[in-house]
Amino acid sequence: MKSTLVPLLVVPLLVASGAHAQETAPQPAPEPRPMPRPVQLEERRGDMMERRVEVKNIRVERKDALGQGVAERKELMSAKLEERKALIGANMEERRAALLEKRAQFASSTAERRAMIAEKLSERASANFEQMQRLLSAMLVRLSGIADRIDGRIDALAAEGIDTAAAETALSNARAAIGDAEEAVEAASTAVTEALASETPRDSLAAVRPQIAAAKESIRKAHEALRAAAQALPRPAKAEPATSI
Repeated sequence: MKSTLVPLLVVPLLVASGAHAQETAPQPAPEPRPMPRPVQLEERRGDMMERRVEVKNIRVERKDALGQGVAERKELMSAKLEERKALIGANMEERRAALLEKRAQFASSTAERRAMIAEKLSERASANFEQMQRLLSAMLVRLSGIADRIDGRIDALAAEGIDTAAAETALSNARAAIGDAEEAVEAASTAVTEALASETPRDSLAAVRPQIAAAKESIRKAHEALRAAAQALPRPAKAEPATSI
């Protein structure tokens, strides 16, 4: 049995020693890399130069494309600006035309209003002057009637043998004043009629105001002359009321 155990113990030892010897055995050195040959170096240099040229060309192309894009944008912006300017100009022309049309309409309507106002004023002035003419004519008729009454009173007193010379003289002066008033009123009436028939009746009527004022003044003087004639009538023996004016 002893003889059989020895081989069994020897075998593991041999195996272990063999494995250890294998682990501790020196490893072979790596093979050195072969140095590049001059031809390979030239090829690499050529490839690098080609890449640099390609990169440079790509950059130039990008720059040209960018410049072309900027130029296109500028051209587009310029076209848009011109379009806006033209549109603004057209709008301004339209606005000016509309403004001129409104001004013309306003001027036309203003002229129509002024003409209408002038016509109304002329009509009103005409009515006022016509009323004034009627009043002046009526006053002349009244003055003539008073003169006739004074004349009748003078005849009655003269028939009684009363001296009426002073009254007759005063009445003669009054009738002359009435004649002047009639002439002044006639001149004013003629001027008013001509003014109403003119193209600018309002202005023309304003020009005849002095003549109307003169007619009024002549009527006032005729009235004062008639009052003096009435006061110049002699008083009879019996108290009789004097003719009132």
